[in-house]
Amino acid sequence: MNAKATDPALAAAENYESQVVTYTTGPFAAILIEEARPIPGERVLDVACGTGTVARQIAPHVAPNGNVVAVDRNPAMLTVGGRLPWPEQVPVEWREGDAQKLPCANDDFDLVLCQAGLQFVPDRGAALSEMFRVLRPGVRSLPARGT
Repeated sequence: MNAKATDPALAAAENYESQVVTYTTGPFAAILIEEARPIPGERVLDVACGTGTVARQIAPHVAPNGNVVAVDRNPAMLTVGGRLPWPEQVPVEWREGDAQKLPCANDDFDLVLCQAGLQFVPDRGAALSEMFRVLRPGVRSLPARGT
């Protein structure tokens, strides 16, 4: 990361990646992904992705035929995330957008994840409705943990 970014928004996103992701969201992304149980070939949406730690970590799980879309309303987060190393075998698409009105088609994803961004959304109900809207019908259900 360029610690001397002249754009304050980029500097904040770089600091987020180097501090928050390194010490908080990065380690917890692995737990979220374990619970989600992604399947190779799935199309995954990471809502309020920040710099994309969940998107980057889930990509190898859906390889080689899956793909990942990462959405955040902060363009600086997307810029910094797009500069980071990405697993080559899985394409990612970075989209600027609001969780309350996702820039995605209906029934477009097999799995939708939102690690920590929901707490910052003014209308959480609208965001959750949007997440369900973009899920494909008949989304797999997850067995209870430990079964």
